[in-house]
Amino acid sequence: MDLLWTQIIMGLVAGGIFAAYAIGLTVTFGIIDIINFAHGGFVLVGAYCTVVLVNMGVSFPVAVLISFAVVYLLASLAERGLFRQTLSNPINGLIISVGLLAIIQNTALGLFGTRVRTIDPWSFDTVSILGISVSEQRLMVGLLGFAAVVAYWGVIRFTRFGLQTRALADNREVASLMGMNVGRVVNINFAVGAGVAAVAGALMATIQPVTAFSAEEPTMIAFMVIIIGTMGSIPGVLVAGILLGVATNLGLAFISPSYALVYQFGLVALVLILKPEGLLARKVVSERP
Repeated sequence: MDLLWTQIIMGLVAGGIFAAYAIGLTVTFGIIDIINFAHGGFVLVGAYCTVVLVNMGVSFPVAVLISFAVVYLLASLAERGLFRQTLSNPINGLIISVGLLAIIQNTALGLFGTRVRTIDPWSFDTVSILGISVSEQRLMVGLLGFAAVVAYWGVIRFTRFGLQTRALADNREVASLMGMNVGRVVNINFAVGAGVAAVAGALMATIQPVTAFSAEEPTMIAFMVIIIGTMGSIPGVLVAGILLGVATNLGLAFISPSYALVYQFGLVALVLILKPEGLLARKVVSERP
């Protein structure tokens, strides 16, 4: 029983990171209908920036903020220079995103090689939850992941900018006719979503090594999360992140530690069979208060 509760708790922690991977992707898809495979590349850039800065002596919180700013700027430029030209043809946007991911990965490989980069743990303490000892650092990482998602949801749900975002998701043409600066709203959401992905990358770097190929897992997980939770649904990201994290950890503990992808894709397949539109089918990102 202790093992069961341990894996559930660790699954919840993993769910926070999984949700942070996916939140920017689901909002971007809900607004501009671009399937952005470069999203995992932004996670990678955030991870590397954080690792380099922390190893230079910068405190972790400051390193995360700098990583967010760097990726925000890169994503803003990418949206203006690349993705904005493909809005009328989403397939072109998908192709560009694959190319951008390849550029990011190869740049990281050229700069850092194949050597593994890590961040020294900031805490070796444990916290007792329901009598289960949990690493304080892993717990904080999961909570910060959930906090990033909830903060983004709060902006989308309760601010004027969020109202513009939801109006744009409802009807781009009407929003434009009403005087909204559509390009600005799209650009900010794309860049903020990438920035949150960078934060997720920074959190990832605290609990696992970073290499030039670390973008692949976050990319797959982000797409699995938005498929399970419904594309465009922010609450769906939270629910799907938790389900995917818990299912993965239970499978690793009680079946075999060799088949993580099998458990993850199995859950995706089950959702697609039982509810193809996703668990939270209503498009929450475009919902008015």
